[in-house]
Amino acid sequence: MDEVRNDDRMTFAKALHEDFFTSYPGFEGFRPASSNHIFTTSVRVGLTQSINKVTEFLGVEMERIRHKMWPDKNGGLDLRTL
Repeated sequence: MDEVRNDDRMTFAKALHEDFFTSYPGFEGFRPASSNHIFTTSVRVGLTQSINKVTEFLGVEMERIRHKMWPDKNGGLDLRTL
């Protein structure tokens, strides 16, 4: 894990820069997010600490959607019908 953390090629700021197209005209508003540590800290602290709550909710929601799309037959999912 430390190898990834210490690798300059894998920075959150660089990912934001690439994913939010901060060098493209019209997307300049996203540049501050990729250049300051306030956004990075907010994501790390806010999202990381609440990941367990989100994961539990997503698991329940995905099970509900799966059951709606592919109903159980005889207590199990019949893969032959997919």
